[in-house]
Amino acid sequence: THDFIHKLRGNPQTLEILGDGQQEKSYILVEEIVDGMLYGLEHADVAPCDVFNLSHPETIIVDEIARVIVAEMALPNVVYTYTGGRSGWPGDQYLAKLDVSKMKALGWAAQHSSKDAVRIATQRLLQQDI
Repeated sequence: THDFIHKLRGNPQTLEILGDGQQEKSYILVEEIVDGMLYGLEHADVAPCDVFNLSHPETIIVDEIARVIVAEMALPNVVYTYTGGRSGWPGDQYLAKLDVSKMKALGWAAQHSSKDAVRIATQRLLQQDI
């Protein structure tokens, strides 16, 4: 989100997207992470160590992230360019979808979809004038 905002502030006509734009990502708001961590601590009966994923079960593709950010910045006619390939950078994962079933079984779920989390994070970053 921050990277796209920074790029669009530098050039509001064109947005370079790393990879092919079809990479799928899970997004979650920081306050939902904190809420999930506290909920898990309170409700999980775990051995000395266990792993719980905090996220929304739905993903969002990078192209949609770009569209959300462009809409929130009210930029008309932005042209998207792509660097190509399935991954945006070395180590980038084409699909980053977390299994949230353990948290769901405890009774916790993220309240905002990945798309809504991107929208809200973008609004907050724009308000902070990053």
